[in-house]
Amino acid sequence: MKIDPTSSARPFLAWTLIALLSSARIAGAEPAAAGAGQPAGGLGAVEGAAPSATPGITTTGTNPGTSGSEAAPEAPKHKKKAKAPAPPPLPVLDVAPAEPATLTRTLEPLVLRAGVALPGWLGSEIGSIRAYALVNGKLQPVPFQVDERAADGRYLYPDGIRNDAVEIDGKLTAEDELVLLASDAGARPPDGTLVPGAADTQLVAIEDPAPPRPPAITPPPPAPPAPAPGDAASTTPAAPAPPAPPPPPPPSQPTGPTHGWFVLARYDGAPPDRSLVTQPRMVHEWDKNYVYSSSYGIGFYDFVPPAHSAVPREIRLRQADGAGPNILDRFKWRVEISVLWGLYTVRFDEQNVRVQVLAYKIGPVRTLRYVACRVVLPFGIDGPSLTIDAAFYPTMAQIPLELTVPHSPGFIGTHSDLILGVDLSPNAQGMLFYDSENPDGFLVDGWMSETEKAQRKRPDQWRLWAGKQGSLVERTFWDPAYLKTVGLEVEYVDDAADQRPPEEKPGQHGAYFERYRVDDLAPGTYRALMEWYFPGWYEYTPGDESAVLAVRDQPLRVRVGDWEGPALPPPPR
Repeated sequence: MKIDPTSSARPFLAWTLIALLSSARIAGAEPAAAGAGQPAGGLGAVEGAAPSATPGITTTGTNPGTSGSEAAPEAPKHKKKAKAPAPPPLPVLDVAPAEPATLTRTLEPLVLRAGVALPGWLGSEIGSIRAYALVNGKLQPVPFQVDERAADGRYLYPDGIRNDAVEIDGKLTAEDELVLLASDAGARPPDGTLVPGAADTQLVAIEDPAPPRPPAITPPPPAPPAPAPGDAASTTPAAPAPPAPPPPPPPSQPTGPTHGWFVLARYDGAPPDRSLVTQPRMVHEWDKNYVYSSSYGIGFYDFVPPAHSAVPREIRLRQADGAGPNILDRFKWRVEISVLWGLYTVRFDEQNVRVQVLAYKIGPVRTLRYVACRVVLPFGIDGPSLTIDAAFYPTMAQIPLELTVPHSPGFIGTHSDLILGVDLSPNAQGMLFYDSENPDGFLVDGWMSETEKAQRKRPDQWRLWAGKQGSLVERTFWDPAYLKTVGLEVEYVDDAADQRPPEEKPGQHGAYFERYRVDDLAPGTYRALMEWYFPGWYEYTPGDESAVLAVRDQPLRVRVGDWEGPALPPPPR
């Protein structure tokens, strides 16, 4: 029989073609939806950050081969994966505080070693731990992180060209560190308060033993000027002046130690969401080699791309309307070795000594960066090597140095000097420099005044720069065994005509240098700690530095269960 193409059989052929095409499309797309299309993870893999979308779940729209009123051909039946259970809701609890929080320290973190602070939790899944604080009558989650360490104390880094991903198992061990921010501490909950669903609860108590600064004294109002001789007012009896109003009361000050608390919880089942804070307190843009928080931003060089350098190229401080200008010219690390009885000097600087970032970890309350470099001396002699586990927090940065010296510098040359310096840029004009030996301060203006030339060149305990650009406080702690055998000279230089290349902006602007003569340094390993603080001042009044110095000089005390200790590991001893 001959079929007329315009007959009623044409709809049947069209439906058959649509069904075949739809079945082929769905069957071919199934492997991609179950494998390659799954997200690889994001901030949800970081302790304290908001969790990412559940992997393996794909959202599909309307099949393009159907209309809204017509049923699509049924796809081949496949066994579906079980949907991951949703985390329990955030345990925000209404709790009446047993004692209000009085802690005012905001600069430092709390770094708790699990083996001493949480011995009963060893072996637990790190992902089962949560942290809470009692704020405004509610026990609510706060940002935190747990950083894994090897048995020998090495940090285990998940990212970078020399990462330790194969060693990271997600289990809490004795060397691991739990990190919180003192500024997030809350009130003390009543005894016996438990987090719903938690297998165990631990109270973290913080005490600030530092005595409070005395309140500022308000001066009395000035007296009215006396009338001039011969003035008509002088012959007229003056009306009695009204009594001066009493000065306003000084702000209330704590009369003793101040306190704050956290609650740690460990879960056996699925733990709740990590934090109410969806953005981490620290941001690390690895591609740009930049770390920043709400208080500061630090950018680093890339002398030999694609390897990242650990040498800072810019520092921007918080201002009222956002980040300020870059106040840094360069952080200078220099080595000078005089050979042949001073006839020839070998120089190394931060560009040809490759101080490279080899591994890193991005966390919500701190970013860790593993840095290493090695100096090769003339004639192929192994020189000193340096490793750093730098930690960046929202209001401070720690740069612990481990210097290994294979040969005594006196074996190599007549004299050997290690030079560390902070050289500011012309954007720092107008800032003031202070240190413990020169408390009257110097103006950063690119010109050495007579007062600056007469500076006290003695090793200091602290130094700071402050002005409308913001504020930066720096401290350096060296291993006493190192300081015992080296000569140390310090110098403040503010001279736009003083050239010490390589540098981006010629001259020295508010620069501070430490020169170590290491001729008699014995082979061995030496440790130091440099710390930068970003307190947010725009003006400095003598005594303001006490709040910064207290971080190390009067550390916070922490108590968890039967253990009590400082909030931070001490500097090198």
